[in-house]
Amino acid sequence: MSETEFQNQDEIPNLKDFIFERLLSEDIKAHRVFLLGKFKNDNENPAILKLEKTHFTKENLNNINSYLEKETILDHNDIYTWLTSNISGTFKDPQLRIQIIYPATLLHIKKYSEQPRVIINETPEQYKNVVVPYIESLPPERTAWVENILEGRQEADSLIFNDKDPETGFIIVPDSKWDRTLNTLYVQCIVRKRGIRSVRDLRRKHLPLLKKVYETAISLVPKVYSTETEKITADQLKIYFHYQPSYYHLHIHITHINVEGVGLYLRDVIDNITMDDEFYAKKTITYQLGKNHILYSLFEKAKEDYKRTLSDENKSEENQTKKAKLE
Repeated sequence: MSETEFQNQDEIPNLKDFIFERLLSEDIKAHRVFLLGKFKNDNENPAILKLEKTHFTKENLNNINSYLEKETILDHNDIYTWLTSNISGTFKDPQLRIQIIYPATLLHIKKYSEQPRVIINETPEQYKNVVVPYIESLPPERTAWVENILEGRQEADSLIFNDKDPETGFIIVPDSKWDRTLNTLYVQCIVRKRGIRSVRDLRRKHLPLLKKVYETAISLVPKVYSTETEKITADQLKIYFHYQPSYYHLHIHITHINVEGVGLYLRDVIDNITMDDEFYAKKTITYQLGKNHILYSLFEKAKEDYKRTLSDENKSEENQTKKAKLE
């Protein structure tokens, strides 16, 4: 599953035609880089390549030493030796996962560029005055790929669950980030009901949907992905929302407990809106935001506008006070 779909699936570009321009960002811990460039014969549209080293699958480790080549000793101390090595091309595990974003927009380039991050404490007022106008300004094409999946035009063969009820239905599909090893399990649930953009929109009327998602996830996902040699149990699943989400159509992340990162747990969300129908409408929500994100600039503008308004009000009060004294 991917946020970016090519306009025509017959036009998927050839990786050998990619012309590197610059490194956008790197994550050393995750062994991941984002590269900016273009494809031959298209000087107008930028492209982004995401390259990520893959995890080893257990089935292929028995004779891995026979695939190692070009070893270089980095250091040795007592019983410890550090080396680098290449893995032979005949090794069954792919060594890279690659995602192509093409044509990439300026928003994509900003999103995947190196950037400082800040903590945002988003109040309900900020959500109403800053975030909602931002969401409403986004073109429908940004979530066209979601509609393609929900309507069965793409990835139909990848679905592990498909409930077509317009109110409480949803699909569950493997996430594009998942490399298919159980310890990195990452699937995503996308609800069918349109108009629920994030947890901010959730109310008690959505509890049947949320409870169905939870019960389905903890029963179905272990059944689908456990094998005779490797098992995953319900208590090893993280089921949660991101806020801010990467796209504004309600979706839930379902991952192995070993996968880094978490957000608002679905179980907590269910309990919170059971207690208070408008819990997430009234709550100040804290999250990280990159300074390249448009929302950051909108929050900064709102701050400046507020300061300007206070300044104007103070000047007006001072003028009125002076006028009263003169009278």
